[in-house]
Amino acid sequence: MKTKFLLLITFALALIIGIGLFAITKPSNNVVSVSKESFKEETSEYNINIEYPQISGLKNVPLQNVLNEKFKPNLENIRMSVLDYREVYRNLSAEQLEGVGKSEEKKTFETRFASQNLISISFEHSGYDGSSAHGGQRASVINYDLTTGKEIQLKDLFKKDSKYLQTISDFYLNDLASRFEGNDNIPGWPQPQIGAAPEENNFTNFVLTKDDLVILFNPYQVAPGAYGIQEIKIPYANLSNIINQKVLLNGLLHE
Repeated sequence: MKTKFLLLITFALALIIGIGLFAITKPSNNVVSVSKESFKEETSEYNINIEYPQISGLKNVPLQNVLNEKFKPNLENIRMSVLDYREVYRNLSAEQLEGVGKSEEKKTFETRFASQNLISISFEHSGYDGSSAHGGQRASVINYDLTTGKEIQLKDLFKKDSKYLQTISDFYLNDLASRFEGNDNIPGWPQPQIGAAPEENNFTNFVLTKDDLVILFNPYQVAPGAYGIQEIKIPYANLSNIINQKVLLNGLLHE
């Protein structure tokens, strides 16, 4: 009798512990994941390496399917674009083709934020025609309000009539001196005043993280091309007077 009682107690404890562990380790139904898919193609003339995101775990499955289809690259267009690079070489002699390498097209991405409310991803595109001194590079972004299925505009994040463009512009220009301290190529370079001027089209490449608004500037926009894509992080705390708390902190970023 005593043995049976001990066995029952042991079984009950094991059951309680098992249920507790299941509750702790059970994945949240709110988790949204972004996986990395890729397409690669290599020929004697070119290399293509394209990464693109695919979302899973979104409660709104129809929207998830629409976005995943939208994120897939048009591979035929990419291939034709690369072949257009090569067209200029078609009628050149072997001697003229000396030093001409493969053309390249590459695209990578970084997920900055992913939840049931918001997806924010930055992309880096790079390409090379095979003969130039160096390749090209540019950034692009996607920001979706997943509660509405609409793309987010920068102005959506701020209070109406707030001077958010001026605030962002001032933040970058004030940061410029420390960013390129000791570099003689930057202080007299006029582009920062133009590329970071308080105009909407200067800040179209933005992404959202848990703590910061991140602005991406393409090469030559605010610095010489050799410096590549420039990125600045503006903490939400620095924007507290003008940010739309309801839309951003208590809305899109609320998990």
